[in-house]
Amino acid sequence: MNRIGKITSLLLVSMLIAAIAFMSCSNDNQPPAPDPEPEFSVHAYEAVGLTDVPAWGSEYEAYAGSSWEADYPIENNLLLFLQGIGMTFEAFDAFDSSDATDYDPTAEFNPRSIEAESHFKLRNEGFSIDTNSGAIINFLITYLDVLSEGEISSLSQLIYILAESEVPEQLLEMDGHIALSGNVTSDADPAFYSLGSSLSQRLHYDYSLFADLGIESDIATAGAVTGTLSGELKYSGVMNLAFNNSNEPKRIPQCITIEVRPFANSSLADFSDAVETIDAMSSPTPTQIFTTLKQALWGSTTDWCVRITRTVADAAGNAIVARTNTWSDASVIEVIGRFVNLMDSDE
Repeated sequence: MNRIGKITSLLLVSMLIAAIAFMSCSNDNQPPAPDPEPEFSVHAYEAVGLTDVPAWGSEYEAYAGSSWEADYPIENNLLLFLQGIGMTFEAFDAFDSSDATDYDPTAEFNPRSIEAESHFKLRNEGFSIDTNSGAIINFLITYLDVLSEGEISSLSQLIYILAESEVPEQLLEMDGHIALSGNVTSDADPAFYSLGSSLSQRLHYDYSLFADLGIESDIATAGAVTGTLSGELKYSGVMNLAFNNSNEPKRIPQCITIEVRPFANSSLADFSDAVETIDAMSSPTPTQIFTTLKQALWGSTTDWCVRITRTVADAAGNAIVARTNTWSDASVIEVIGRFVNLMDSDE
């Protein structure tokens, strides 16, 4: 063996001996395993209330009528509050879907075995926008968390659904989990609603939103719907403004809360059957609609399942008991019907 061969052999033997010695050492000498990546969870829900907006004091517009709910309908003010949420995300431009491919309702989303997860986290982000009226609106996102996880084909499908603001039947074939939690405050010049700029207070709108939806299915492209459905919704918004039945803004603070009682592992087949039953009804009443959905999602519970509460404040910002109203279950379905009709009339 030449000199180079001997040196190579000695090096190989030395490396082998060193490797055996290292492997035989105690595990105490091994470096610790890296800590697992912490699991992402959305921020806990934090409700807002009347105390989160300033009182109008002497600038308060007292209500002199005799039928508050008729003069200041809940559906008009729900539209006002929900448009405020839409304006936040439109101004923030965080979830712009303009570049997304149009959703094809006839498309078949073939299942994938790949599991995917994405999350979005934002804290204390402030920004302002100029409006067409010349008023400036300031936003502060105290927190915003978005979590999506599940079969990658389901998450792709959900992006299309959200981009098109539709809920096609294929939603029942998804397999994934979506959660969102956010708290946003905003203020604007009163000129935004043509109230003039001489008022001492700006217009304020604060809201918190928590939504959680989980669908577990085999996302089969054919055959019967199978799997489970779980969900929960909490929303509270407060604004130092109210709209009357002519959509005229008045300096009257109000707080609106929306709650959907959590439901867990409800049968997708039962829910699908409930929707088909309602579709087959001729002019179903709100009670018929709610009763059919309640059995599929919440079973035989005697507690409320869905409710909307509105609380109105006086000049000092205190709740007026006589103008506090709660709609529950079937009456919520009725409010939603009037809300949809109002939206249709605005188009």
